[in-house]
Amino acid sequence: MAITRSGTGTAFANQAVTLNPATDANRAAMIRSSIWSTSAAVRLHSVPNGSYTVYLYTWEDNDLRSFKSRLEGTDVESAAGNLPLGGWKKYGPYPVAVSDGALNVDLVRVNGDVHLMGMAVFK
Repeated sequence: MAITRSGTGTAFANQAVTLNPATDANRAAMIRSSIWSTSAAVRLHSVPNGSYTVYLYTWEDNDLRSFKSRLEGTDVESAAGNLPLGGWKKYGPYPVAVSDGALNVDLVRVNGDVHLMGMAVFK
């Protein structure tokens, strides 16, 4: 069974912003592509129940922002963001248990809009 994704937020990409720190081309393309909103959610469906480690990526393209990150309804990060222009960060590792076949990620606005550029999930 294939894992599928659903969620909320508006898709956005800006491949012209210089990233700090620099990274490889594939990661740079991921970081410069995002979903954003006043709140956003990502749901991974058909995830086998079990324990996972999750990392979340965010960057700054135009304005200061901060937001909370939740996995499976539990706060894992209270102040993501607040990065300089072009700055990006990989947050985690966050341990999480999936018991209903879906991995739920929620981003909640603290200041400004939320951004999610990517995530990595490891069994």
